[in-house]
Amino acid sequence: MAPTMKMKLIRLLRKTRKALHLSPPTAVESKLTWRAASHYIPKENPSRPLGEDSHFISADPPIIGVADGVGGWSARGVDAGEYARELMTHAARAVARGPIGPKNVLLKAHSKTKSRGSSTACVAALDRRNNILRAANLGDSGFVVVRGGRIAYASPVQVHEFICPYQMGEGNVGPQHADELVVGVEAGDVVVMGTTGLFDNVFQWDIAAVVAECLGNGEGPEAAAR
Repeated sequence: MAPTMKMKLIRLLRKTRKALHLSPPTAVESKLTWRAASHYIPKENPSRPLGEDSHFISADPPIIGVADGVGGWSARGVDAGEYARELMTHAARAVARGPIGPKNVLLKAHSKTKSRGSSTACVAALDRRNNILRAANLGDSGFVVVRGGRIAYASPVQVHEFICPYQMGEGNVGPQHADELVVGVEAGDVVVMGTTGLFDNVFQWDIAAVVAECLGNGEGPEAAAR
């Protein structure tokens, strides 16, 4: 799966406060917000900086997604990244049309994607009212939550067997089979989402160490993603 590159998507979560102007006493509501950045590192072909991966970022509503095109399609003369790119384009459009959950994002995007190929995919949305990250994950892309310099959560993978992950596209498996995940998050958490290009090449504790170093240096998600 996308051996030629790695991708990192970083989420910095911080708490903001919104004053509600009511008759005394005045109530104060706390909500989470986030900052986001992404980065691609092509391993073998700098002329194709995105490799076989793709992603989208929505600031409002706060939703992010990644997709990893299945490299085996290249043996049939198919650009393995084309499906992933079209999938994420349609995912972003589905989010822009109005409130929608992560699994429905994948369902709608999958129904619109016509390119040949297949892809793993992960979409996560920040529920700011309840301090929850809601996600849908199909295959072996995913995310980790870093809290206090440690991995507080790592999304599970879906595989038929070794290096054979669940994937949507042509076949019997689709977004309806994606795991639906609900993870509590806190102010100061960092969510790192990526494909196997990241998670197969960097240990989780090393990811946590990089995040901790960047936070300690006062650096934002742009620096951490790189």
